[in-house]
Amino acid sequence: MADLAEHQAEFERREAFAYSVLASSRCIGCVYIEPWTCGAQLAYWVTDDAIAIESDIVAGVLAWLTLWPFDCVVVPLRPENVRGRACLQGLGLQPCPGPPGHISFSQQKAVGDGARAREKPGR
Repeated sequence: MADLAEHQAEFERREAFAYSVLASSRCIGCVYIEPWTCGAQLAYWVTDDAIAIESDIVAGVLAWLTLWPFDCVVVPLRPENVRGRACLQGLGLQPCPGPPGHISFSQQKAVGDGARAREKPGR
């Protein structure tokens, strides 16, 4: 419960965001968005029965994040996460520096993406 309370407090302070990924009314994953040196860090997980749509979920979140005021999004993975690495490379993300102990990939915002004014996410 302490984790949920902290996620709620971060959301209210507009410092970090956690979202459940739902299929009907069942949770099949979660995404976490928090500040990073170039913009945002995206962490996520999916349930075993959602692995087949992992790329679709990640692609959808990355497309949504182009509307946020970040210049890039970094996605860190544990080195042993071969499936996640294949997913991110298949989506065209490039290796980049990231948190220690992780293999990270980034999506740079293309010129003209996110044309709306820079404002805090969620507005």
